[in-house]
Amino acid sequence: MTVGSVYYFLVDGCCNSACDVEIDVVGSCGQNSISNWFGDIDGPDIICKPDATKTYTITKLEGAIVYYWYIDGTLVQSGQFLTMPNLNFSGVSPGMHTICVDAANLPCIEEADFPPQLCKEVCVSPSPAEAGTINTNPNPACPGQTVNVSVTGFNSATDFIEHVFVTDPSGVIVQVFAGTTGTILSNICEEYTVYSLNYYDVCMDFPVPAVGMNVSDFDCMGCGCELTSKVVSFEDNQPPVLSIHL
Repeated sequence: MTVGSVYYFLVDGCCNSACDVEIDVVGSCGQNSISNWFGDIDGPDIICKPDATKTYTITKLEGAIVYYWYIDGTLVQSGQFLTMPNLNFSGVSPGMHTICVDAANLPCIEEADFPPQLCKEVCVSPSPAEAGTINTNPNPACPGQTVNVSVTGFNSATDFIEHVFVTDPSGVIVQVFAGTTGTILSNICEEYTVYSLNYYDVCMDFPVPAVGMNVSDFDCMGCGCELTSKVVSFEDNQPPVLSIHL
């Protein structure tokens, strides 16, 4: 028999009746099932435009030939052994989205058959986070002097959050600015670190900085978040004066 051809069987029935049975020959797939998924979809959790094309990877399934990739239920790519596609999110609106992959071995095992789709949530940001430049003056400063701090050039677009705070050498927050400007004062020789935290609020779930928290509470990873810092030093840079009274 030839794959794709249509053949007929004539089945004799009672009293010389005849029944036509049509058989469609679809060939052999060599395997009658597809294995379950091995692990998750690997790839970025956050995509920041305009860098909107990202590579995602899955482990090849036993018995699967064709893979189908979806963004929010819309088929965007398909092909044989397509286990490492480059998905383009340039036409996707900012916010949370879902990518999914399905598999088949046509014509025997269709996409709708086992296994079910494997999915992953991703977040699209309209632009990368940018923590800007931390300006300090004077720095270093003498004990008793006031250091003026300001942050400029940060991403202030809609849904981007900017926080500025100060920590001691152990990373504990000792001061939080109400905006992007403030002052630091110390009467002794010591060091502080000023941090600028900028992130896309839709993608990142950060607490509001507060005194007593640690900078390690803000695990800034990916293009949707940026954390920069600058050390402020209070030091006595005046040489000692020796006075001798006779």
